[in-house]
Amino acid sequence: MPKDTMEKGIKWGEGQEEGSHYESVRYEGYGPEGSALIVECLTDNRNRTASEVRSTLGKHGGSLGETNSVGFMYSDHKGIVQYLKQVTLKPSLKRY
Repeated sequence: MPKDTMEKGIKWGEGQEEGSHYESVRYEGYGPEGSALIVECLTDNRNRTASEVRSTLGKHGGSLGETNSVGFMYSDHKGIVQYLKQVTLKPSLKRY
């Protein structure tokens, strides 16, 4: 890999590269069996993230909802589920 590409990637990750602006976005929707979900993300591209969330929910029997379609049911954060990016990249994970 060229040195210039590596340095550009490091600057992008540190936020020094022009255009590297991250923002917090919130998506609401329904999971399998109609379970209400709120997905909070940190992203540099809203459109790509919305597409990924919509696709993931759709693959598992859910759907992306409109703004405040689920949020009105919750007044406080009750828990957070976090996972490493590497977990999502494993092709051996299957839905049962």
